[in-house]
Amino acid sequence: MNTIKIISGKYKGKRIPFKFNDADITTQKVKEALFSIIDPIIKNSSFLDLFTASGQIGLEALSRGSTLVAFNDLDKKRFDFIKEYIDSVVLDKDSFIVTNFHFEHALRWFASKEYKFDIIFVDPPYIKNKYNEFYIKLLDLISVSNILNDDGLIAVQHHSENNLDEKIGNLIQTKRRNYGSTSLTFYEHDK
Repeated sequence: MNTIKIISGKYKGKRIPFKFNDADITTQKVKEALFSIIDPIIKNSSFLDLFTASGQIGLEALSRGSTLVAFNDLDKKRFDFIKEYIDSVVLDKDSFIVTNFHFEHALRWFASKEYKFDIIFVDPPYIKNKYNEFYIKLLDLISVSNILNDDGLIAVQHHSENNLDEKIGNLIQTKRRNYGSTSLTFYEHDK
């Protein structure tokens, strides 16, 4: 079992007893780097964690002041674990949504409900070849779903060997940071 700690904010020090070894989890180093980068916009934001796995990224966002966090995971056992854990920790039940959809269905569902997010975090299972059309498809679907606010930001966690396109749909890459075998690449609307 992996025990993951929330590193800052109102839930600082809380531990997530994540028991599923079939899912890669974001390391503390990468999580700290991500939240250091998005810190200026996290307070009062709406946040989507599209491939949530342990729920740690979304919980960190709630802990640091996001007012709405959507957690999505396709795996039913992880979904049940996340929902039960978040229900036990977070008192404001209006501050989160937990869904159990394939990512394409999730994007359509959030769009149909007219959700708009300031930050979208995507950490799909790692694809380790240099160029993979999966990321193009994923980012293009986010682009056309219209769920990213005009000044919103997408953070993609991926294997460092992946080369992500500079421009996808109406999104443009604004920065990339490498942390060993893991990278974070950021996109915003092309204005």
